[in-house]
Amino acid sequence: MLLKMDFLFAFTVFAMVMTVVEGQTTEDDWRMNKKKFNKNYFIPADNGKLDRIHKQIFIKRNEQIKLHNSNPFANYRREVTLFSDMLLEEFQKFLGVNKNAIPPHTKQAVSLKPDGSDITDPDVPSRLDYRFDPCLPDIKNQNRCRASWAFSATTPIEFALCKLNKNISVTLSEQQLIDCDRGGLNKGCYGGFPMTAIESTMLTGIARESRYSYKKTGGQCKYVANMKAASVELCNYIEGGSIVDMKYALTKLGPISATMTVTDSFADYGSGVYDSNDCDGQDPNHAVVIVGWGNQNGMDYWIGRNSWGPLWGEEGYFLIQQGVNKCGIETYPVFVKLS
Repeated sequence: MLLKMDFLFAFTVFAMVMTVVEGQTTEDDWRMNKKKFNKNYFIPADNGKLDRIHKQIFIKRNEQIKLHNSNPFANYRREVTLFSDMLLEEFQKFLGVNKNAIPPHTKQAVSLKPDGSDITDPDVPSRLDYRFDPCLPDIKNQNRCRASWAFSATTPIEFALCKLNKNISVTLSEQQLIDCDRGGLNKGCYGGFPMTAIESTMLTGIARESRYSYKKTGGQCKYVANMKAASVELCNYIEGGSIVDMKYALTKLGPISATMTVTDSFADYGSGVYDSNDCDGQDPNHAVVIVGWGNQNGMDYWIGRNSWGPLWGEEGYFLIQQGVNKCGIETYPVFVKLS
């Protein structure tokens, strides 16, 4: 009887210790998160309410991240990111495509081959990766401006212009698109669509970043004709779902613009091939750039370029499952060609 009581006492003490340790671990994780991302939610007037709200979001997401990563068969890993404690309305500021910005119709796709013949597998290599190409600029950061559409539009143009200029790298102005391309569906830091942004450069041209720098917010249009650094001759959709056509465009013309649906699991992406199902079948809310493709452990993937800075994902890039229209990334691919 005494041994049984001793055992129960020891078990109770152990349980109490573990509860305290787990509590400390949660607090430590929360403090480390705020320190890492330089966040301070304390407002004297609300007695810590805002901090508690974000803390609860973080605790839930942190548990989801740890649970996901505990699965040895997961094809990608999640990690705590800048977004892991954000309210939905806060996170949406880092996106940039909304349902109202999607054009009511798509152009009829044009033939990508000069002779008009069908594209076949022999026309494209087994893998392609532009991440280390001298014509792909460093990863950019849109910050709290819903303008991923503008960043998705400029990158293919930057790459094509660099190739025309014998690999002399150039960065172009997203700010010009944000400020000046407001005649239609694009609404500056309130969302837009990359195809319409690219089309606008066919009419006006686009300036270099050095002449029209990024302000993280919308403003009055300051673009004038003598700022023009590039002019798009042709842009068009690649037939949705045609993987070989997308690969051909990437091979012959360079990176392509794309849109996709982003959810919490993608916001917390760390590495590997993203294949979550929680983003499928929804309207796109974010714009990215596809810069290549490959295969990992038998799974084909696209290489995506994001506009959330180099500290997110794989130094600003991500891998996403190919061939199944994961997150809708194969629905609105756009190529560009410069004159």
